[in-house]
Amino acid sequence: MEEGRTPKGRRAGIVINYLCLAIIVILFYIGEFFEYRTWIIISQLVALVLGILTFLLVYIKTGLWKLVHSKIEKLDEREVHLVDKGLRYAYAIMSVTLLIIIYVTSFMKTSVGMVPAICLVYLAHILPASAIAWMGKQV
Repeated sequence: MEEGRTPKGRRAGIVINYLCLAIIVILFYIGEFFEYRTWIIISQLVALVLGILTFLLVYIKTGLWKLVHSKIEKLDEREVHLVDKGLRYAYAIMSVTLLIIIYVTSFMKTSVGMVPAICLVYLAHILPASAIAWMGKQV
């Protein structure tokens, strides 16, 4: 992991990345239920670009993406422990998040939709790295 990047800086990047994800999904539903306007599309594009930038800085540049997506055989004991801890936190959060989404969409009598579904897949991939970065552990 990059030595110069502080846990506080990584946490800010994680929060910004998640906010971008939430903005994309919220604006998707606003556009679907009401009407897509130019400001919605532009806002989604800005959130997407900012999300990509924070993804590159927080997950790619620090090596966290590679760490949590590596084969277990290629990791040392410390890295295995770190990934295991990240995965446990991530999937506990993901389980609760998905249950909430399922309940909310069932009450709204609507399907999840393609954009939110893609965002959920992305979320499943970044949550373990986010948990590791949030804990401030060095890779």
